[in-house]
Amino acid sequence: ESMNINPKHICNFLREVEVRYKHDNPYHNNIHAADVTQTTHALFQLIDEQYIIRIYDKITIFSLLLAATFHDIGHPGTNNLFQQNAITRLAVEYNDVSVLENMHSAVGHSLLYHKEGCEVIEGWDQDDKVRSRNIMTKAILGTDMTNHFSQTEQLDSLVCLVSNLAEGISQDDIDCENGMHEPQPVLLILANTFDLTDENKECNHLKDLLMKFLLHAADISN
Repeated sequence: ESMNINPKHICNFLREVEVRYKHDNPYHNNIHAADVTQTTHALFQLIDEQYIIRIYDKITIFSLLLAATFHDIGHPGTNNLFQQNAITRLAVEYNDVSVLENMHSAVGHSLLYHKEGCEVIEGWDQDDKVRSRNIMTKAILGTDMTNHFSQTEQLDSLVCLVSNLAEGISQDDIDCENGMHEPQPVLLILANTFDLTDENKECNHLKDLLMKFLLHAADISN
């Protein structure tokens, strides 16, 4: 109710999503989608609520959970390399760039925005709809394994940059005996930073990358 979502529409949407998964696909099927959605939820639960509510708003969290439901919708059972080498219709349509991920995103968003009775977020204002779609699209495209190692390197680099901010955020964790700093969890650093300002470029970049990486982590773990 607080998200202004029609329960009937979310049920209709999930039913439409489920039937569009290919049930003869031994891996990328509706069961995999349910597993990834549950794992995404579990990852949110593992993150302390005090961090989550200080870093991300409800729209961001809901959008990621919704994206998990259709992140592999309509998967044909082949990978992007096959699509590119076979010059399939999908490869041509998406110019060989994250072919399947682009297709999954397009199919899911078509249902979400254009299928009657499935307009889950129709009660939101236009800015929130656009932001939600942007979150979901980036998260789904982020599941392309081609980008796994580059994204991991980018994440490591940003974590190091943001961790260096800890020196200027708080002195409360200094060890009185040896004068050394206790290492701070990166989410605590982010939360403390966003309490002060939302204009730090590195923190905002890490915030967005972490959200996208949550779905990727849930996907490759199932």
